[in-house]
Amino acid sequence: MGQTVGYTQYELDAERSRELANFEKQQPILKSFQKRTQIPHIHLRLCSSGYVELCGPDLDGNIEGFLKCTWLAQEAALVPRRVMPTGTCCWKSNGEANLPRETMDYTCDKHFVLGKQLPCGQVQGNGIFQAIRGQNESNIPKRALELINFMNECSCEVLSCSIENLHTGAQESQLTFRSPHQKNIVGPCIMVVMKQMGYIELIGSNTEGILDDLAGYLQNDLNCKGLAADVAFCDRRFKASFSCSSISSANSGDNNMGQRAAVIINFMAQTCRWSLVAHTESDLIGRCGTRRQRNLLFRQDSLGFHDHIIVELRNVGRIYLNGDPEAILQAGEHFASQGCQPCNLENLCGAQYIAPAGYFLVDEGTSNLSKCSVEIADWLSGKGWTLRSCGGVHYQNEVGAARHEQHLVFGRPERNHCAPWSTMAVEFRVIPNPVETDYTCIIEISGENTYGIYGKLLMHMTQMMQCEEVGPQAHCDLLLHCNALRVSGQESNFGRFSTMLCDFMADHLHEWTLVSSVGQSISNNWGDTTGSTPVLSFVARQQLFIFLSASPAPLQQSMGATPRGHTLEGSRTPCLSTPQGSRQNLSGSK
Repeated sequence: MGQTVGYTQYELDAERSRELANFEKQQPILKSFQKRTQIPHIHLRLCSSGYVELCGPDLDGNIEGFLKCTWLAQEAALVPRRVMPTGTCCWKSNGEANLPRETMDYTCDKHFVLGKQLPCGQVQGNGIFQAIRGQNESNIPKRALELINFMNECSCEVLSCSIENLHTGAQESQLTFRSPHQKNIVGPCIMVVMKQMGYIELIGSNTEGILDDLAGYLQNDLNCKGLAADVAFCDRRFKASFSCSSISSANSGDNNMGQRAAVIINFMAQTCRWSLVAHTESDLIGRCGTRRQRNLLFRQDSLGFHDHIIVELRNVGRIYLNGDPEAILQAGEHFASQGCQPCNLENLCGAQYIAPAGYFLVDEGTSNLSKCSVEIADWLSGKGWTLRSCGGVHYQNEVGAARHEQHLVFGRPERNHCAPWSTMAVEFRVIPNPVETDYTCIIEISGENTYGIYGKLLMHMTQMMQCEEVGPQAHCDLLLHCNALRVSGQESNFGRFSTMLCDFMADHLHEWTLVSSVGQSISNNWGDTTGSTPVLSFVARQQLFIFLSASPAPLQQSMGATPRGHTLEGSRTPCLSTPQGSRQNLSGSK
């Protein structure tokens, strides 16, 4: 990995030509797809570095109007592109500059900047996005909630909300909405932000005294102490105490935040009648896993989910269960059947299981956590539990090894459904190839072949995302290599293809509904650790989608797809068997 590599100006020019040809080829297909979409999804990405991306309809200019009038945003005229540094003949790492946006540079439908774009690629902010220097914290959660409440006024239902740290000092939030529809669930929202450093923050309006009720619960039942709140970042703030393991290593991620989150979720559902919309976690540092931030989004509605359980899958070999005692026993039955052994670690959770060797498969850029998530989701669905949210956290230990976690929240309706739903996980991944300074772009799909979904997804992704089928793998039920995903620094076109996937599953097929859409990233330094050659910094990005079948349905096998459970022998590391033409360079073109 210590090889010094680069690109000449000729190669950079050739790359731009390929990007333009590919863009022009895809435009008619994209426009045809949009015309067939009746109730489109809307994807918004907020980045504390000063950008807002919009993918999907602009609601007759209402979203743009809000951003320009309330946040003083303006459309971004520049875009980061690779350039040849002055006085060199070969491009290497970080050779980017902000240049005028060209036709093929539109990775989203509208791109806004909150401040002034500088040639170096940074933004001189206008004060709307604020950060706490040196702590990787920002007011992105509060701004995200502000945008959610505006979209509520537009009759758009928030389906998913994730907050992620990019490990570059920036924080981002990704929001997914369904366009106005008579069946949308709309209501006031609040956010609870739990920080492992010892704080709990409440964000939102005190609708019907909800902040007062929650503050009383935190102080009286969880022994939290009220603090003065900085209104630029939150509306209420409390000093809290979160326990960490004294046995495991400091960066193992062992803590009782899941236990605390479960009791808060149940209090909000059972006492206040507010439903959980999203539950995500990120690491504020990204290199040690000891500064977690867990974000809970609640909405006042009448969904009627009463009890909850949180299942935390950790690829270090542990499984945490928190919440309803009956659900913990039911989930424990599933993990025991997989060879997992119960083991309670210092009372940090309701129950803990140690996974056997080989249960969690981990490669440099992939894992089987999504497949394991689908399996436990289908199991608990048969016991009357519905998957409400799914999120995760990625970080690295002291030697740079990747650590992956997946957190799932299940709720039990007051009126149990009569039959289980099917769960489907779709994951976009962009994995660095440091030796060649490019990326491998793959899509992983896991879940039962309900409604013959594999054949339908194959057809959609082959046409819309230039995918090539690889086949079933040990870590997923179907692997595709993708030639359409692009990554350039903090920018990517994930949002555009995210909205298209949600539109296809929910609007075109009318067979699936989105549960969670979570973006994640992890940075790493690749190169010769002896210092004899430059160490290149890469960012791996991924987007996880969790869908539930719109109604219980029998399993169907479709042509062109292998049923779940059939895997190719010896296929643990698919990213190493990349077919020709499937790798993307640093800007993502073929």
